[in-house]
Amino acid sequence: MGEPKGYLVVPLGYNPDGRLRTFELDADDNLLVSLASILATVDVNIESQDVTLDVSLVGQVPDIDVNLTGQDVDIEVTQQTPADLLTGSHGYIGGSWQKNPILLGISDVGAEQVSALTVAGGGGYVYGTAVPSGEVWLVQTAVLICSTAAATRGLLIPEVNGIQVCLLEDPGAASGYYMTWVGQIALAPGDKMGGYVLTAASGNTIWLRYQYIRIDIDL
Repeated sequence: MGEPKGYLVVPLGYNPDGRLRTFELDADDNLLVSLASILATVDVNIESQDVTLDVSLVGQVPDIDVNLTGQDVDIEVTQQTPADLLTGSHGYIGGSWQKNPILLGISDVGAEQVSALTVAGGGGYVYGTAVPSGEVWLVQTAVLICSTAAATRGLLIPEVNGIQVCLLEDPGAASGYYMTWVGQIALAPGDKMGGYVLTAASGNTIWLRYQYIRIDIDL
């Protein structure tokens, strides 16, 4: 028979029907795993090798558990269903792809003070800075002040989506009176705080001061 030159090793295993089957390998001796019709669960226990695990998932939700003991391991997961290509604001929830709620956290606390002069007839508008892109401002308190004359009327009117929303109407009082609002209103990018003060004459200085929580968002 000649001298043996080596050994042929054929890996075997039982399928769910209890039938003996061989494992399929590619040309580089990598084990081929098909996840086309099952919920993929891949358990890998690596204790003595450097391993690269490539898993291609076709319309499946992977459950991959990897136990690594002092090894260098690269894991690459490719999802090929078109729905998987949705933006990062979506997640696989309850068996379907759904838009995740935006989680808002405090990025910073800010405040602004702006002023303007009343014009002919004694009325004057004053506006804060427009909220920049990528941020939401949660305004919690604001005041209007007419520092040089008595105010006969004061309105706190932030501009939301181009529309003035009245948060406060105050009859006003003597010079330096604080027309104060405390509450909460969320301003999206482009929105801005604003106020209107009516006095008896033009050229009077009016102030708008407000405090807000800044929230950075990634839509």
